[in-house]
Amino acid sequence: MKTKQLYRTLFFLILFPFLIHSQTNFNEYFENPVLKRSVKSWDSYSILTSSVVFDGEKYRMYYTAKGSNEESSILGMDIGYATSENGFDWEKELNNPIFKHDTLGWEKNGYIEPIVLKVDNQWQMWYLVPPSDEPRAREIFQMGYATSKDGLSWERYGEEKYGEPLGINVIPYDIIYDGSKYLMYYNEWDSESNNTIGVAVSEDGIHWVKDTFNNPVIVGGGDGALNKYIWNCDVIFEENNPEYAFEMWYIGYGDYRRDKIFYAKSKDGKNWLEADNPILDCEQMRWSRYYYEDVEVVKRGSKYQLWVNGLSEHSIENAGFGYFEDFSSCMHCDNVVCNTKYNLNGSTPEEFTAHLCNKDCNNFQVWARIECDLTKHSELYRMVQSDQSNAEFIIEEPVRCNNEGFFTFSTFLKNMETNEVVFDSRNFDMVDKYTTAGPVKAISYDLEMLSGDKYVIKNIELKNFSDEAKINQLSVTVKSKNNLGVNVLNSGIPFGNLDPAQSRLRESGIAFEVDNNVDELELVLEIRSNKTVYWSQSIVFDPVGVEEEENIPTEYALNQNYPNPFNPSTTIKYSIPNVETLGHASVRLVVYDILGKEVATLVNENQNPGYYEVEFDASKMATGIYIYELQAGASTSSATNSFVETKKMLMIK
Repeated sequence: MKTKQLYRTLFFLILFPFLIHSQTNFNEYFENPVLKRSVKSWDSYSILTSSVVFDGEKYRMYYTAKGSNEESSILGMDIGYATSENGFDWEKELNNPIFKHDTLGWEKNGYIEPIVLKVDNQWQMWYLVPPSDEPRAREIFQMGYATSKDGLSWERYGEEKYGEPLGINVIPYDIIYDGSKYLMYYNEWDSESNNTIGVAVSEDGIHWVKDTFNNPVIVGGGDGALNKYIWNCDVIFEENNPEYAFEMWYIGYGDYRRDKIFYAKSKDGKNWLEADNPILDCEQMRWSRYYYEDVEVVKRGSKYQLWVNGLSEHSIENAGFGYFEDFSSCMHCDNVVCNTKYNLNGSTPEEFTAHLCNKDCNNFQVWARIECDLTKHSELYRMVQSDQSNAEFIIEEPVRCNNEGFFTFSTFLKNMETNEVVFDSRNFDMVDKYTTAGPVKAISYDLEMLSGDKYVIKNIELKNFSDEAKINQLSVTVKSKNNLGVNVLNSGIPFGNLDPAQSRLRESGIAFEVDNNVDELELVLEIRSNKTVYWSQSIVFDPVGVEEEENIPTEYALNQNYPNPFNPSTTIKYSIPNVETLGHASVRLVVYDILGKEVATLVNENQNPGYYEVEFDASKMATGIYIYELQAGASTSSATNSFVETKKMLMIK
């Protein structure tokens, strides 16, 4: 057979750094903001300040938010929680907010500026209670303290506010622990709005004393300076850093409000040296071109990651968290994309794109890697550079993984003198996946109204149009095309595995709410295999043209699984009626072995009225009797469940 050539063009966008000589060189994430307010939820009005922590496995974000503007501006906010594996794909906690204010006690004004640390095995949180609507009011901010074993369930330090206030016009922004004591960095201003950053010391994190000898540690630049006014800061501490153990990022602006981020470093946390500043300018951003409300930084190895709460317009309703990443210590490519996700058959030219985040393009080689996910066979292709802004390479023989397969595209850079790999995009989750299998399509579905502004897509039928490939672990999710106007109320629908030309219908649905101001929007039906989106379909949604769903269950029900006995998987169906007080029910579907040990949690979320089905895969479990239990009602705690039912099933290998 004659070998066919595939031509791939890799275009590089040179992202010139915002910083020339300082320690950090941040690049803006191309899909900012990475966390923003939801639709018709507890955080649907605004999200504002945060604390970001990396616990060794995942990133945790604690952020303040509220769902309405019944109380003006910053009053009435609670604290929510979100997690991420990479710092830019965030998942909000189902049971948010995790820390709610008392509407009658000293916390009645809500919270701002949560600060979270983990010292030894204990999580610690400090939070501020604002005295009025104006965050710079000439009053005293009260501070609370709480501890937790898991970072989710918190216990307050007594019933009253703790510690001694640091004075009028003082807002603490960050706290670090240096191994022997706590250091608090706070912003303080006088009647002329002259801003400074000071430090206070504590041995227990509760009783604080200002360092009057060294304060202030950072001052504004004065008239005409870009940092005439300074506020909000984040500090990281590295005990083993031989040069500067402390690094600080703070927000500043000049005579007119266009915020910038500035950088400083210190050996002792009290005497600071400022670098070439500013390092980030909101006016140069693709997103958040007005001002910043908060800055958070995490350092892992030699890589810095930065989050800012920014506003795209002059209102906290438009606030969101943006993500920036620093690669000042290495050359790298980001935003690695295969522009055609499927139908790559060895004869059709395809285009791959990436961004090159380094100005010096002369001392390294760029390589592309295409790897088959099934066989782990990979092919390497060296880029032939024509100049510093683009490159072209030719694949003499495309990678083979049967005729229909799943592939990962990534890049890496080699130093031309040492032949050392100086950057691999796989190490930073900068890869893209595509497939020659399928496509898999939804060949039918029903779109119906539940009630008011709630709708459901159900009776979805998927078909695998592959000639040879079996496609595993399929699921379907829904989102709006521009991520606005829609709040999805439950998780996606699992479809299991589909053989070539096989189709499968699922009666359960995906419920969602639509903003009252939306007349027409475009939904995207995302079809995933092994949690990766490979195919998508557009659905133009007109709320006026959707008929109301009449077939809503009138009572809870848990059906017998089918098939039973089974090997290795079975389907469990159940129904949720309308819960008048909430409009939804808290649902938990759990599987136990014959000894009562929990072996699987199939469902643990709020669900709207409707009929549901879940697939239980017991391929890794032993033959025997299993018990499945449905808990549903206003809460899944045993004291408030309105419905609990169990049934038995038999798995035989």
